[in-house]
Amino acid sequence: MTSDDPFGRRPHSVVEEFYRREKQRSDLIKQALGPTYALQQQMNALKPHLGLMSEMQNAGILGAVDQARKLHAEEFRSLNLLMSSQRLSGVTQAAMALSQHNDGLLSNIRNLSRSFDTGILATAKALQGNNSVLAAAMAASKWQDQWKSLAEQLSPGLLALRATAERAMILDMATLRATAEHLHGSAAYIAAQQVIEAQELAEALTHAETPDESAKLFVAFVAAIAAIFKALGDNTVDELRRQGLLGLLVITMTIMALPQLQPDPGMTAEEQQAYSELQEKVDDLQDSLRELIEAEGELSGEYVASLPRGELARKANIRSGPSGSAARIMVADAGTPIAVVKSEKRWRLVVYRDPLTEQLAQGWVYETLVAMVGDDQS
Repeated sequence: MTSDDPFGRRPHSVVEEFYRREKQRSDLIKQALGPTYALQQQMNALKPHLGLMSEMQNAGILGAVDQARKLHAEEFRSLNLLMSSQRLSGVTQAAMALSQHNDGLLSNIRNLSRSFDTGILATAKALQGNNSVLAAAMAASKWQDQWKSLAEQLSPGLLALRATAERAMILDMATLRATAEHLHGSAAYIAAQQVIEAQELAEALTHAETPDESAKLFVAFVAAIAAIFKALGDNTVDELRRQGLLGLLVITMTIMALPQLQPDPGMTAEEQQAYSELQEKVDDLQDSLRELIEAEGELSGEYVASLPRGELARKANIRSGPSGSAARIMVADAGTPIAVVKSEKRWRLVVYRDPLTEQLAQGWVYETLVAMVGDDQS
């Protein structure tokens, strides 16, 4: 979370995560009376992360990530002002309704999520094992120019996702009153940390100066997305929907489709084979992700189609409850498409698409502000 206080809490970047883990390891050592199997396991688990940290530090990647964070500090502040807890609550309420709507579609989405989970973990591992091949392909296809062009289009969405993720994490802290230990294991915390890291890595890619640096950042980005699926498992899409982060799937699909790579003519036969296998994994992952997004769209579309349709007759306050004193979720423009879930006295519970998260959300609107389709009465 961005703060005006220079000493305030900052989001855990890759560097901060490193120091946090180092402190945990130090505490374990101090508490231990002697070498134990459990302590040794904890220390061994840190070795791959420390190796990656050292490699990224030497390549100058961490500096690029920090530069990206500073570059967008003002945008983060503006987005955090827009992303109120009430607004995210509207998205969460719609997500809960969707989770109870169609068992068949939900089961299909979970199966697709499980398939994508397996695919992205395998892809991340394959990418990490073929950094040099990926870097050579990026150089041959001038991939950096492609990325910089796309980054301008993706930047607003990435910033909004990060603001949403931070807000979801704050809400978990407030509603669950989680301790630091429990918070680190919560779905919101896991998703938020990886979304924040992915956003910073994507921005840092625009500052990469060499194909090798671009390759390392791209691999790290895929690994950050894979970490979400690995941690949340079958509940990944449900949790992303609840937290207003489904847009991450669309952005992931866009980024994974971006590398219009060409094999470097100087590759050996073995490297060309590795490249072909790598490209095949990325293509398969792309197809799997597209199916997942389409299934989620089918669920949302079916849910709305089953409800009476209408629009807002004029600019209206959407509130968290059927009362003029209930917290305001947002102010929606006239003509905003809505679907009516139910009525309570002179209030209507409506579903709409939140303009910031691009997800279904719901809230209460006074009946005179609702114009039903095919109904001349307001």
